[in-house]
Amino acid sequence: MNNSSSNFSLKKHTKSISRVASIIANNPDLARQQISQILAYADVIELRLDHWEKLQIADVAELCEEIDRPMILTLRSRSQGGQCQLDESDRLVWVEQLAKLKPAYIDLEWDVPIAFVSKLRAAYPSVQWIRSYHDFNQTPADLAALFQQVFQSNTDIYKLATFANSICDTLRFLIFLQKISQSHRVIGMTMGEYGSVSRILAPVVGSLLAYGSVNADTVSAPGQLTLAELTDIYHVQCLNRETKIYALLGDPVSQSPGHQYHNAHFTRSQKNAVYVKLHVCSAELAHAFSLCQQLPFYGFSVTMPHKETIVPLLDDLSVQSKSMQIVNTISREHDNYQGFNTDSMASVAILQREKIRISKARILILGAGGSAKAIAYALHEQGGEITLCNRTLARAQSFVAAYGGQCIDVETLFSYSDISYDVIINTLPADAFIAQCEDWPFPKATQNTAQLAMDIVLKPARTRFIEKAERAGWRCIGGDAFFAEQALLQLQIWQ
Repeated sequence: MNNSSSNFSLKKHTKSISRVASIIANNPDLARQQISQILAYADVIELRLDHWEKLQIADVAELCEEIDRPMILTLRSRSQGGQCQLDESDRLVWVEQLAKLKPAYIDLEWDVPIAFVSKLRAAYPSVQWIRSYHDFNQTPADLAALFQQVFQSNTDIYKLATFANSICDTLRFLIFLQKISQSHRVIGMTMGEYGSVSRILAPVVGSLLAYGSVNADTVSAPGQLTLAELTDIYHVQCLNRETKIYALLGDPVSQSPGHQYHNAHFTRSQKNAVYVKLHVCSAELAHAFSLCQQLPFYGFSVTMPHKETIVPLLDDLSVQSKSMQIVNTISREHDNYQGFNTDSMASVAILQREKIRISKARILILGAGGSAKAIAYALHEQGGEITLCNRTLARAQSFVAAYGGQCIDVETLFSYSDISYDVIINTLPADAFIAQCEDWPFPKATQNTAQLAMDIVLKPARTRFIEKAERAGWRCIGGDAFFAEQALLQLQIWQ
């Protein structure tokens, strides 16, 4: 279908996002192959013609006729991150030839002479012109000033793409986009590792298009997700300005499956919500959290190393979280942010389900981080006899001094491996467990007790801790089961 006859108009589709497949191919046949792979996910097709080794107008025209989608034709200049090898005057001659095909859109850089753009807009009024700006080094501090620099009154759509050097850059950009999209038709995203979330949240802050790649090998900009990820995991095609955002705060966050678990739940329950992961370093936690409060975030999961340092930033705490001063879940009610701990609740629920009499149980916990302390607190409250084992004994000692129980270091654990426990819980990351406990002679399970070993670590799926426990004859629960339990509790809090 010829795009000049398409009825598609972004002006008529402001309530939901349009997904753009960026086609990075060096010839028309490969472009055609990539389009066929992604067509089921794409609302719009962008042909990155600057990647073609041999550009022929007949080949472009043929593709535009074949594809039953609106087309964006882009011949990106090298100064704006493209691959076009033509000098600027020759490139603009080609742009004029492309305009004669009357595609739905042409993406043209912000620094192209205004007289040239005005001439083409007058000659081809059916084409919508995207005025684009790219900064591959930074996200400027003054985004309003940047927009004024790019602004031109006869523009159809503005596109801003900047590089995020931190999650705060992306959050600042989203706040700006949320505001400017109220008065202008804009497309916006930040690039790089910290920018991926901006591509997911594009429709929530009013961006008209969400760009995705065909696969991981054909990204057109750093941090770009595949169109399948945007669609199947984040359901970006369903998001809009009324969508509630939930997020994981942590450093690192890549290992968490929370985006898959929570987004699947939102889809099943038909809740207009999306869950993303925010990579927040410790130094930026306070700033990032304050920026989040200017966006429609309604809840957070909190992981290392923020479970204790997030507490002073909150308005209120649950009774248990207030006692232990450890939070892994935040819920927003109006402008009040309350902290909870589902690690502690999940540990109790699992042990009770496994028929462990917590009030009579001797429980060894490996590690003394936020999760270990929350679990120790909850099980101690239930009457369990708690022993915290950590390489740095001071971290365990401070908890024991405040709440009771006992603590030992790793060397002592090795020396008294014949001590009998009913439950052993590992909270040490896989590499830390191997470094500290690889030579630990895991105590043999006794035949007359139902001893339980539980790992809260997710990756690898079968940890060294679980391997040791199984060989020693213990019943085992892996990190996936613990994660699911605490995540379900989070969803109940966020209802």
